[in-house]
Amino acid sequence: MEMLKAVLFDMDGTLVDSEIFHKDCWNMLLMPMGFQITEEEFLEEYAGIIGPITARNIVQNYNLKIDPDQFLAEKEKIALSHIRKLPINLMHFVKESIQYFKSKNLKLAVVTGSPAVTAIPFLESVGISQNFETIVTRSDVSNSKPHPDSYQLAMERLRLSPQDCIAIEDTQNGVNSASTAGVTCLAVRDVPFGNHDLGKAEKEFKNLEELVSWVEVTYF
Repeated sequence: MEMLKAVLFDMDGTLVDSEIFHKDCWNMLLMPMGFQITEEEFLEEYAGIIGPITARNIVQNYNLKIDPDQFLAEKEKIALSHIRKLPINLMHFVKESIQYFKSKNLKLAVVTGSPAVTAIPFLESVGISQNFETIVTRSDVSNSKPHPDSYQLAMERLRLSPQDCIAIEDTQNGVNSASTAGVTCLAVRDVPFGNHDLGKAEKEFKNLEELVSWVEVTYF
């Protein structure tokens, strides 16, 4: 077993319980058009998918007469204006897991498919942004998740190799991104996603608390 040097966290659904926030923002745009996405539908069809693809899929699924890029831009404006108005909570055991990993002198990073304009305020609003040595967002790479670019950039910034790191993800795109980058990926199913195949993950856990216990036994 290689010595563990860093933990690379996904953000949405792993650190921050933000999927329903995103659903609510999309629904604010859809309401005047007579459509609404249910929580179950959003978690099954759109969670873990980067904004440009989500926008395109919603436009197609509801046959909207709007450019997907414009639709996404409007959604991100709504998200930015509501980050401190709508409730956003940390996922279970996030603060404790951060404290644990820091006690082991591990470097911490965030690797997210969200754009910088919302990712940074999200992490600031829940009071954890200062814990990470680097935050890689969709804005930093040409190809976001499920491509490996985001994880490769995070490791480049940390000056580490894949064998030095573990990634923590909760969706198929995230797991595939980390795995393709050569990083051991641990999956957390804190929120059940309908058709997400997490088969490329090294191991799957029901929450971060269970994951941290496994890391302690496995690496330390």
